[in-house]
Amino acid sequence: IESEVQMKYGDDSKGNPRTRGVFVRKFTGDSTPYSFPTSPVSLVKEWPESPPFTQKDFFRADEGDDENFYTLPRLVYHIDEPAVASLTQYYRANIQPGSSILDICSSWVSHYPLEFKDNMKRISATGMNPLELMANDQL
Repeated sequence: IESEVQMKYGDDSKGNPRTRGVFVRKFTGDSTPYSFPTSPVSLVKEWPESPPFTQKDFFRADEGDDENFYTLPRLVYHIDEPAVASLTQYYRANIQPGSSILDICSSWVSHYPLEFKDNMKRISATGMNPLELMANDQL
């Protein structure tokens, strides 16, 4: 266990304030045994003249209000450990020290190399859940 995170939610005029403690064990690409070669990726793509999608392709399985889903923090990894390691290695190889970083759609963990917090000019983030962002020690 690396740390304990205290989170408070539901604190509004008609809410039910609650505090929850969570024990956190994070892994980054630096704390895994995986190592992958990195190579350039070509982003050139030939697209069909008309989109291959129908209106049905854009419907969600759950059409409910997203606010309900994102109210409580979900301290889960959205990619597997080899993917985390690959991202960490890619970031280390391609983001220069002293850079300013904007982590879009961040969560409770970023997959930056451990030294980024000390080597970068600034790391900022946006995310869906403020409690998850508070638990992210790389921001």
